[in-house]
Order: sequence, then structure tokens, then C-alpha cells
Amino acid sequence: MSERLSAIAGHPRRLLGLILLLSLLLKLLLLWSDPVVNRDAAVYVAAARHYAQGQFGAGLAQYPMPLYPLLLAAVHGLVPDWIRAGQLLSSLALVLCLLPLYSLGRRLFSPAAALATCLLFALLPTYNEAAVFLLRDPLFLLLALACLAQLARYSARPGIGGVFVTLLLALLATALRIEGLLLLALLPPLLLLITAANPAPGWRLKQVLRAGLLLVLLLALFWELGWLELAGVSRLGEARQWLEGLVRLELFTDYRQLLDQIKQLQRQLPGGHLANNLLEVTRHYAPLIYLLGLVEMLATALLPGTLLALWPLWRAGRGFWSPARQVLLWPLLAFVALNLLFCLVHNFTTGRYLWLPLVLCLVLAGEGLQGWRQWLASRPALLALLLVLVYGVPAAKTLALAQQADKNHSIRQAGYWLRHNDAPQRLRLLSNDSRFGLYADRLALPWDRELAERLSFAETLPAVDLVLLALPARQRLVLPAGLVERATFHDGTMQVLVLAPGD
Repeated sequence: MSERLSAIAGHPRRLLGLILLLSLLLKLLLLWSDPVVNRDAAVYVAAARHYAQGQFGAGLAQYPMPLYPLLLAAVHGLVPDWIRAGQLLSSLALVLCLLPLYSLGRRLFSPAAALATCLLFALLPTYNEAAVFLLRDPLFLLLALACLAQLARYSARPGIGGVFVTLLLALLATALRIEGLLLLALLPPLLLLITAANPAPGWRLKQVLRAGLLLVLLLALFWELGWLELAGVSRLGEARQWLEGLVRLELFTDYRQLLDQIKQLQRQLPGGHLANNLLEVTRHYAPLIYLLGLVEMLATALLPGTLLALWPLWRAGRGFWSPARQVLLWPLLAFVALNLLFCLVHNFTTGRYLWLPLVLCLVLAGEGLQGWRQWLASRPALLALLLVLVYGVPAAKTLALAQQADKNHSIRQAGYWLRHNDAPQRLRLLSNDSRFGLYADRLALPWDRELAERLSFAETLPAVDLVLLALPARQRLVLPAGLVERATFHDGTMQVLVLAPGD
């Protein structure tokens, strides 16, 4: 047995294969636990239904970025259930992320560091939990990592073909999420940075010309898309509005209004007229507070063990960041900065928007673990304790996710009830959660997030046959006159009321 283990350890690709298998098994376990999917799933499935029926205009009207719904429709041809098709697409994308992740870590550091990174990625609950949801983010992450891995490969094997492959991967990532534009913007400076480190003058001139050609191609591409008025399909118009608003300083109008509201609140609190009170400091340092919040989100997702694995890199110094390794540094900083800008504009962000910086931190943690392994080589007990902390904690949290899922979730049960009681799909419906129609296997229902509040103050009832209302488990709603309960569903966190006009 020991000889077999030694043979496997001597072949990094065999170990990578085992990590791929482990990642797949964990995701299958979470799929078996069958938690309720995310709200956005209903929008993507509705667009994919239209594409599957050849209704491309209706699909674009449902959701303006067609690549993910088209892929979902293609997978649905193999898996008849829409939810399972989307979960399969997310799971496979996250498993396949291990391949460019290994390539990136191996080229920038070593096979051992790459394997350590891949095992962290396979166990981290952030990415495993996403496997059961219908999201664009797993595919975006796969393409973004492949783009960065190709850049790392280019630093060792430069060639015009590598430039175009990198460009293609970045374009595909942009077709999934508009944040891919940041990847495209980073390509020319990263190529020039890699080029500047090469001592051969002739080679350097050639690569500068290639980077310039890439920049010209990108500018021509965006000009052509704008000229053809495809912004409504690709959301380039939204990005252009952001850029124009940033240049004109109009992008922060809501942020300034928020600060004005905090200033008004400050006057109503004790000591609000005195210098250096809490709300005054908050107003003055709001961007820094947002940044600290982003760092906290990253640290929480990384877990203590991974943060400890990053510690040796603090002692590495500036020489650690070779031109090739800055393929990690600048995307990490750029996407954190983008999230900071998003916070200033919208006053929130979500963990999924930090996925790329998070996984780049894992690449660095894989290298940091090699430093720990050298320092603790003479203390195997401490090394074992460190590995348990680094890998055991995320593994335990991932396994806990499977136990926390509620197969009798009220959203699912209400959807199944609707499927049984409205098989002809003739009833006029209104709901405050888009997932009812998804579990009822029908097109997206008309839904209104503030429906419960509207019903509480409504003098007239909407012209519908059924109202499906999802509420927190402990919330009580006084039904308006003319509505009666047809059915109720409860779980530990949520209740669903099925309401109908009374006789």
C-alpha cells in the first residue's frame, strides 16, 4: 500500500485526478441534499425555455446576456429537469476550475503549491455551496481562471496564438458577466509587464507590438458593438454609463444622498453637533469602511486556516512579485477595487462578486503552505495540526451544508402544490418569490418583492386567482378583506401562504 501511495505522490497529475474526484463527490453530496435554488434561477430558466423553443427575441427580452441561458438550454437537452440541468452546469464548471487553477499555480510556483491550492478550492464551502444554485458565476470563474492561466503560460511560451486565446477567453467571460470587461482592460498592461521583464530587445519589441495590436483589436471590437447597437444584448451600454458617470462624477449621486441622510440623522442623536462623533467619522471615512467590509468578507470566506497559510508571504518581500506572478496581483486588486466602487454606487456587494479575488488568494495560500511545510519539517505534530486547521475546517463546513438543507422547504412544497392544483396552467397568479413557478414547472410567474406590504395596505385586490406569499416563519400578516387562505406551508425559516379571493 505504501508503495502505491508513494507512486501516486510522485505523479502530481494523479493527485490532481483524486482532487477532481473529491470535488465532484462533494458536489454530488450537496446535490443529493437538494436545497432550494436561488431566486435568479427562475429568470435564467425562463430565458432558456424561450431559446429551447427557438424564440430568441423573447429570450433576450427575458434576460439581456444570452450565453448562460443558451448553455442552460443545451444542457437541458441532455437533462430534462431544468433545475437539475442548471445544477449540473454549475457543478461541472466548478469542478473544471481545478484544471486552470492547477496550471496557474504550477507555472507561477510549483506542482506542490498548485495541488495545495486545488485541494483548498475543492473543500472550501463558498464554492461547494454554489454548486446547487443556477448561477453564471461558476462559468465566469472557469473562463477567468483559464484566461489568467493562459497569461501565465504566455510568460514562459510567448506567441501570437497565446494572445488570441487569452483574448477569446476574456471575451467569453465578458459574455457571462459584465465584470469581464475588467479582465479585458487588464490584458494589454499585463502583457507589457511580462514583456518588459524579458532581456532580449528584439523579442521585447515584438511583444510590445503584439500588446498594441491586442489593444487596437479591443477598441475596434467595442466600437463595432456600439455602432451596431448591441449594447442592449451585452449590457455594454450599462458599462458605458458607468464609465461616463465616473468621468463626470455623476456615478456617486446616490452615495452623496446617503451621506446627506446620515448627516441629517447625526443631528438627531445625542452629541451629534460635537466634533468627531460616530456618524461624522463614518461619513468622512465611508470608503475606508467599505474597504474594511470587503476585507472582512474575504477573510470570512477564506476561513482562519487559509489566512494562516497566507502568513509566510508577508515575509517574502517585493522580490516575491515577479512579472509573471503579477498576473495574480493586479486582477486581485482590480476586482477588489471594482467591488469597492460597486459599494459606493449601490451601498452593498455580495460574496459572489469577490470570487475571483478569493480564488487568487487561494493560489497564494498554496505557496504559503509550502513555506510552513519547510519550517515545520522537524515538527510533524505541529504540521499535522496546521493541515487539519487548513483543510479540516472547510471540509467540515462543507459536509455541514448537506445536513442543513431542508428537503421540505416551503417554497418547494408550494410549487409542487401549484403544479398539482393548476395542471392546465390557467389560473392568474401573483407572488413575491420567483421560484414558485420554477418548482411548479411553468413559465416565470408575475412577482413583486413588496407584495406583502402592498397587500397590508391595499384597498382593492389585484385581478388574480391565487396569491403565493413567502414570509419569514414568525411574521404574521393581517389578511385584507376578500382574501382567504387556500393552503399554508411551513419550514424552520419560512412560511408560504396561498391566498385566493373569497366567495
